[in-house]
Amino acid sequence: MPSGEYSDKVTGLHRVFSEGIFVSKKAVSFLMMPVISVALWGCGEKNKENITVGEHISEYVRTADNVSAAMMYPKYWLDMQKEPYKVIMSAHEIESWNQMYEAANDGNLYEFEGYDDENEPHIVGKGILLSLLSKEFNTKGPSLYDETGKLITEDLVNIINERRNLSAVKEENAIGYGYTVSRADIRAFPYEGLVTADKDSNYICEFQVSSILINEPVLILHESTDGKWYYIFSRFCSGWIKSDCIGVCHGYDEWKQAMEYTDFLVVTGDKIVLEKDAGNDDVSELTLYMGSKLELVKYEKYVVDGNKRVPYENYIVKIPVRDEKGFLKSTYGFVPVSRDVHMGYLAYTAENLINQMFKVNGNRYGWGGMYNARDCSQYILEVYSTFGFRFGRNSATQSEMPFETYDISKMNEDEKKKILDNVPTGSILYFPGHVMMYLGKTGEEYYVISATGRMMSADDGDDNAIYAHTTLITPLSVRRISKKTWLESLTVIKVIKME
Repeated sequence: MPSGEYSDKVTGLHRVFSEGIFVSKKAVSFLMMPVISVALWGCGEKNKENITVGEHISEYVRTADNVSAAMMYPKYWLDMQKEPYKVIMSAHEIESWNQMYEAANDGNLYEFEGYDDENEPHIVGKGILLSLLSKEFNTKGPSLYDETGKLITEDLVNIINERRNLSAVKEENAIGYGYTVSRADIRAFPYEGLVTADKDSNYICEFQVSSILINEPVLILHESTDGKWYYIFSRFCSGWIKSDCIGVCHGYDEWKQAMEYTDFLVVTGDKIVLEKDAGNDDVSELTLYMGSKLELVKYEKYVVDGNKRVPYENYIVKIPVRDEKGFLKSTYGFVPVSRDVHMGYLAYTAENLINQMFKVNGNRYGWGGMYNARDCSQYILEVYSTFGFRFGRNSATQSEMPFETYDISKMNEDEKKKILDNVPTGSILYFPGHVMMYLGKTGEEYYVISATGRMMSADDGDDNAIYAHTTLITPLSVRRISKKTWLESLTVIKVIKME
């Protein structure tokens, strides 16, 4: 389930004139005046030559207690690294770790290779399938509300439960195979509306399990009565997903073959948007999120028909889409080389890790991936996925991953600080309900970055809850709603390297 407590320099003014267009000096002076005023605002004569964003950003951008403007940029933390370019784990070591972890944790990361047997069609028994589907939605507990703040009705409860289509479960049920064709939500029940315990808030949906990126393989175990939902297994969780987000394979062999490629492109930015393509609605303005992985196509194998675009200075990638019957097919997409992407996984170094951590700084928090955003564990999963790691999805699972581990649950604050003094940037810090990435120590404060739901100020005199719902930097002196500091609450530290 979801979790999460509840270029720092102005480079100067650049004048760009389109070829063949004349602009008078008077017009230029008039048009540039507001820009010059903003650039020089508040600066003394001696500072006009060297203006930095950090000098005045604190007047416009709110930060957590004791977080300076400079701390919001990777360079601040990179300058603290002794070996920023040293490879921490090789690609081979990362993949070996993935296989070891998945083999030992098939209850959380479903072992896809386990379905590679000679008996087809692959099936799931009635008892197992019903155990997954039979959880019933009801209103016997705390009151639940929809997006308008109205109580969930019994009629809606009955509709949702009926959609589970339990009567269609047989003694033996064929397993289907597919790939996600977009980023999509995974839900506890086949219903996409908001269901919340707080009628005045839309931050948390009780049905939201997780979200999943494009081009992820899934097992399809069941279909809703209206055909608009599939119950699926992904690499890290199971639940209901809209059927139009899945391209269905014609069989296991097609599904397996679609995984087998060696050249791929990884989205390393927060997100990228493909350009508008009038000839291909499937990929026109498609959004791809950090960690998305797509097969690369050599340009010599891309055949241009007629007067179609020749994509110079673009990566050509295969993008999974649905045909008119809902089956999987692929189409070509063009990714300009200027986008924040990388051929293959990034080298796992401190420099690359810190840069990745800060690419979503300031983004909104999304419980279980709601609103196309990230919660604390998904943020960590997607950052580390750009290096090839396949982490568990929720914070509790991540706290149990087999890396170098420090159990600090019974330590006092001074003992915890001694451990923190010796762990590297990027280490995963955990307390029940929240997971974060360690940045380092400045002065007497220890700092982390995380996708944060809510918190309280480090100031003991201010007991108001702060609904940050943002990926942000915080010192470990900020407090939980229980009024305990994050430092007091820490129970586990994971250093992401081989044990």
